[in-house]
Amino acid sequence: MSNPQVQAQIDEVAQRKATAQTHRGQESRVSAAKLAKNKRLPATMVTPGGKVEASKKAKRGKKKKSEVAREKAMDRIEQSAVKARAVEERKAKRQRAKTAWD
Repeated sequence: MSNPQVQAQIDEVAQRKATAQTHRGQESRVSAAKLAKNKRLPATMVTPGGKVEASKKAKRGKKKKSEVAREKAMDRIEQSAVKARAVEERKAKRQRAKTAWD
């Protein structure tokens, strides 16, 4: 009664659902180089086998951000040292004026 082609399609869909494969496009394999260039991928990747693996992308952006942050921190340290020196100078000036007045 049942058409063999329809039954084959039903079996194929059931098999894909059993393996968590929802559409035929998931069968295609993407090269690692292409994945590495994709900026929208998350840091961790789930392989078709279900295994989680860390991204192999270069950490260039993260490294650059940390260098910029380090430079900004050094600038802030220098600025705070200059401010502290200015405060000490004003304090010493007030003290000298006070002793000169007495």
